[in-house]
Amino acid sequence: MWVRVLFVSVLVLLGACSKSDEKVEDHVWKEKTDTIDKARDVEQTILDSAAQQREQINKQEE
Repeated sequence: MWVRVLFVSVLVLLGACSKSDEKVEDHVWKEKTDTIDKARDVEQTILDSAAQQREQINKQEE
């Protein structure tokens, strides 16, 4: 009887202490990877802007 109570108690404690609720996305390099992602977004914005400017210049030259 005591063995069952002890076993169930241990299982409950282990279940309560599990780290399954933590976000997987949080890691040591999160700040660095977020910065890189922002830089990629800015780069794409600049490339899109440059393409629009080229189109406008080409239309004016015609």
